[in-house]
Amino acid sequence: MAAGEIADAVLGGLMLGVFPDVVLIPALALILLASAVNLARPTDSATLPLPRRVGVPPDLMNITPS
Repeated sequence: MAAGEIADAVLGGLMLGVFPDVVLIPALALILLASAVNLARPTDSATLPLPRRVGVPPDLMNITPS
């Protein structure tokens, strides 16, 4: 994950010389807004994975194996 962050920082720095700030700042704001909306959206609990415990049979945990 750190490699991706470093690559993004380098590419972002290179784009500063190509695109004017008037374009980059609104584009960054839109990306951050889309990310915030994605994180704020509630997740459906039916799609979350079932808890697993090592050594405990599924019938004792009242779940069915997937």
